[in-house]
Amino acid sequence: MAERAAHLKYGSILITIHDSRVTQIDVLEKLRMPQGHPSAKNPETGSS
Repeated sequence: MAERAAHLKYGSILITIHDSRVTQIDVLEKLRMPQGHPSAKNPETGSS
């Protein structure tokens, strides 16, 4: 898990514990698009 976290630039790791044992690990990785990239949209208008 530490290796996975070391490679995570943006995002989160959620660890679920049940009866004092780790039962689930969820990794959510986010990708940041550079400004001007066609996929980077203006959140107010939904367009570039």
